Amino acid sequence: ANPNLTVESEVPLNGSMLVIASPQKNISPIEAKKIKKFLESGGNLLWLLDDNNFHGLEEVATYLGLTVSNGHVVDPTVKVEGADENVSFASAYGEHAITKNFMLRTLFSNAHEVNAQGTLDNGWEVSKLIEVSPNGWLESTQSAANQKSTFDKNKDKPGPINIAVALQRTYGKKGQRVVVVGNGNFLSNTFITTGGNLDLGINMINWLTGDDNLISIQPMPLKDVNVTIPNDNTSVLIAWTVFHSFQYFIPIGIFVLGIFFWLKRRKA
Repeated sequence: ANPNLTVESEVPLNGSMLVIASPQKNISPIEAKKIKKFLESGGNLLWLLDDNNFHGLEEVATYLGLTVSNGHVVDPTVKVEGADENVSFASAYGEHAITKNFMLRTLFSNAHEVNAQGTLDNGWEVSKLIEVSPNGWLESTQSAANQKSTFDKNKDKPGPINIAVALQRTYGKKGQRVVVVGNGNFLSNTFITTGGNLDLGINMINWLTGDDNLISIQPMPLKDVNVTIPNDNTSVLIAWTVFHSFQYFIPIGIFVLGIFFWLKRRKA
């Protein structure tokens, strides 16, 4: 359901979780208070952020002890894989139920650093989930579009950079859970089918809804094996012979042998 919080008296508590997915417009103070009340009442939350603009949810961010970087992650080394420098790949996953035994590759575009601080007042237990770009860095400021990024050791933060956190605390019988990711694009239509993005998103939802037993243990991904043939006549001839042997010569040979033995048995 997609409740209209300008009309509803509160966020419905009969749902498993609330999703805030990269809002583009500011949320009204009335809506923000209802969302905070939802959290104070033990509601679970998945919050996807594309920048450090909380769009009217500053009180909610403070309640979670949340901080999000101004600049985004940059990693020029991914260009060797044909990716843009604003795309970052996960390099390590935290020790958490969401990422336990998770070995699939995930990628994030224009990701921001996310951290949260648990205190005695809010009672949150914070776990870091995803580190990206060990060879990249976090821009100190939001760079302009089409502007080439260069590392400034006096301002920028070298990788790896944490871009997601999971929070949980004791509340009632089930407890309360929150996941915040400094990137909303990884579950967009453009990236959701890339690598393990969909699997990671499903794991987050299963954990937030309390379905820990549905969090899948991913199989070890097979590595791609590429065969490079040297560009000389001998190598090309060998490759041609091997390829056509399996495609033509061996099947034809088996066919001829079959006819030979069939004729031999008829004459016997």
